[in-house]
Amino acid sequence: MSAVPTTPSAESIKSPGREIAAIAVPVSLEMVIQLVLTFINQIIVGTLGAVAVAAVGLSGSLGFLFFVTLGALGSGTSILVARRHGAADRPGVNQTLTVSVATSVLAAALLTVPVVLGAGTLLSLAGGEEAVTRTAIPYMQVSMLALIPGSLAWILSGALRSSGTPAPRWSPPSSP
Repeated sequence: MSAVPTTPSAESIKSPGREIAAIAVPVSLEMVIQLVLTFINQIIVGTLGAVAVAAVGLSGSLGFLFFVTLGALGSGTSILVARRHGAADRPGVNQTLTVSVATSVLAAALLTVPVVLGAGTLLSLAGGEEAVTRTAIPYMQVSMLALIPGSLAWILSGALRSSGTPAPRWSPPSSP
């Protein structure tokens, strides 16, 4: 029994540069959009005065620690999904994603609740002056509510990139 070797057509083979660009361009655009939003936030807060700028900086620095910690879970998930996807282990991909999502939601909830309830104490421990701390408390409470959806976004976007689908592709509807 012999198999006739088939070679893929030139159109079906992607160069490594094109494959990298297919993943890197959407990720880069996502980061640029986040930077633009941060810049706009800084402009808006800058018009509110020095105490508001200090409050956003203080709460942002503390909140960043929590976001980066859960971001590491998203990076780990991306690696595991890529390995399972490369091995054509769909049940393994599903299991990895399920465990990661459940762990992320639980960890984010366990971090969010005490930080929202104890924002004043945490900000005071971080060295914020009374006026800055008072102004930063509501900002930090609201921004920490984004921890759960933010960690889910990291995990799901990383899993999509790792499985070779960095962004949904739109195709025009076919005519009848």
